[in-house]
Amino acid sequence: MIANKSYLARAYNDWIVDSGCTPYLMVDAEQEGVNVPEDFVQDGKIILNVKPEAIRDLDINYDELTFRATFGGEEWGIVVPMDALMAVYAMEDGRGIMFNQDNEGDEGDEPPEGSGGKKSGKPKLRLV
Repeated sequence: MIANKSYLARAYNDWIVDSGCTPYLMVDAEQEGVNVPEDFVQDGKIILNVKPEAIRDLDINYDELTFRATFGGEEWGIVVPMDALMAVYAMEDGRGIMFNQDNEGDEGDEPPEGSGGKKSGKPKLRLV
């Protein structure tokens, strides 16, 4: 199966916006390929407001999340590789999803018994 992180990020972002809340992203700013304003990074992380009225051209694809935003009067082309995305949550109540950086649960799962896969055993679900 392909990685599910981008699908979950897009779904949670849409859910938060549709609920009338403000979606925030927590990003590991020290990961390779991240392009964010360093002045706003604290302890190696940055929190980004991705409310549709605050940004432009949001694109969440399989490899990365990109958008345009203004920070301190300067326009930025923000790039967040999926590996650097740590969480998507609502500013108002903190509801959302936090991704486990060590084990996202989107690769390497054993197929459940009777699924036609090579391995057998009980189905496994993991907290993502």
